[in-house]
Amino acid sequence: MGDADFFMIYEWNGNEYQFVEKRSNVPFEEEKHGSQKKMQHILKIVGDCDVFIGGVLSPNFLNLRDKTSVQPVVSKIEEIEKTLDTLNKHAKVIEELVQSRKEGKRPRAIPRISEDGIEMLH
Repeated sequence: MGDADFFMIYEWNGNEYQFVEKRSNVPFEEEKHGSQKKMQHILKIVGDCDVFIGGVLSPNFLNLRDKTSVQPVVSKIEEIEKTLDTLNKHAKVIEELVQSRKEGKRPRAIPRISEDGIEMLH
C-alpha cells in the first residue's frame, strides 16, 4: 500500500472519471509490514478519497476496511484507465460500499476487479 512512489487521484462519479492530480508518497520507515503507523502516514496523503485501489491485498487493506471510511479495492488490471473502466462497469457495488462507509458502517467486503469481472474478498 505504501510502497508506491506516488498516488494518482481521480474524481469518479460512478459513470465517468477525470484525473485530478498526482500525489507524492514520502518514504516512510516502517517497523514491520502492514504497520498502523504506515497506514496513518498514507491516510495523510489519500485520506480525503472514498476509494483506494491497489494491486495487492496488503495487510493495511484489511486495516482500511476495518478502521477507516476509505473503501479498499484490489485490481488485477495493470493499466489505470482499464481499471477505472472496469470500476465503472461495477459502479453500483462500489457505490453501495462507499455509501455504507459514509454512514459509519464498515463492510467486510473488499472488491477485487479483473478483466473477467468482480469478486468479493472477505
